[in-house]
Amino acid sequence: MTILKRLQLTALFIGLLSLSTFAFSQDGFNQPSIEGSWSAAVTIDQGPTIVALVTYAAGGGLTESDILFPPSQVSTGHGSWSGNRRVVTNTIVKLNFNAAGQFVGTIKVRERVVLSRDGDEYQGAGKAEIFDPQGNLVASINFTTQGRRIEVESL
Repeated sequence: MTILKRLQLTALFIGLLSLSTFAFSQDGFNQPSIEGSWSAAVTIDQGPTIVALVTYAAGGGLTESDILFPPSQVSTGHGSWSGNRRVVTNTIVKLNFNAAGQFVGTIKVRERVVLSRDGDEYQGAGKAEIFDPQGNLVASINFTTQGRRIEVESL
């Protein structure tokens, strides 16, 4: 291989490497993501503010727990999220039980969340809908949320 050919291949390799680095940073991979665990204050319209823990998993999975109802009466929420790295919509479903432990329906929560520029907080708004066992809508509640990322803390 001639020196000119080697120089051309080296220049091509460097150009491709630079292009891939530019594409990587432009695609938002260096930007904060909603993925991770959060502590959220959920303010129900005309009602109390409650605490919730939410985990956004890579690939779109979501789990959520809150203190609105006793744990024996509402399951942990399971759902999905989609969107870009800063604006996300999600849907969560929970199973609802009465004090005797009998299934009395489901709760569906839908929310839109916007991540702060530094990636440590988010704000959102949404609606919770309560359904009876046959799937009939019984009630709906609007809410707002403010989340703060749960960070690793050293001992």
